[in-house]
Amino acid sequence: MSLQASDFFFRGSPFWPDVEPRVVDRIKKDLREDPTYYPGEAIAKHLVWAGLQMSIELLGKKVKISRRKMVITPDEAGAYSKGFVAPVFLLQFSYISVADGLSAARWALANHPDVATSDEFQNILRPNLEYAAELLAQDTSGKCLIEGFVQKQSQQSSDLYHKVGLEAARRTFLAYCERLGVR
Repeated sequence: MSLQASDFFFRGSPFWPDVEPRVVDRIKKDLREDPTYYPGEAIAKHLVWAGLQMSIELLGKKVKISRRKMVITPDEAGAYSKGFVAPVFLLQFSYISVADGLSAARWALANHPDVATSDEFQNILRPNLEYAAELLAQDTSGKCLIEGFVQKQSQQSSDLYHKVGLEAARRTFLAYCERLGVR
């Protein structure tokens, strides 16, 4: 029996970060301090770091998934991290397009220090930016964008840990939206 991404999500799963009250407080603070911020934009800002932290915590960790004991390798943790942060980065760049136009979002994507040097991120994000900006213009919460991008990337990916990261990002983003009352 082969593992599926859904096998990795259970109560207390190390692959699915909890909604943390201190992060909720930081998001609320960001929204109070900058009224031009969209709630989804503020959530995305904090989720990038959550995804990177999760991948570091997963490295070398012994986990039990569907009665199998496993140790997470650096490649698996890296695939998880890329899966988690890709939709969050896309959401951030798409908010730039809503505020300042698609060319500004393309410029930000090409010059962002965490993304500009990664061909893998550029190859995932660049072709999806216009589509994502259109989705975000219709639904500024970011929920449709996250749902659509995660579904599309999951269908295209053959790496289980990349799919787990994508699904973790989707679930975590939606959990923060729910906690903050984002419609």
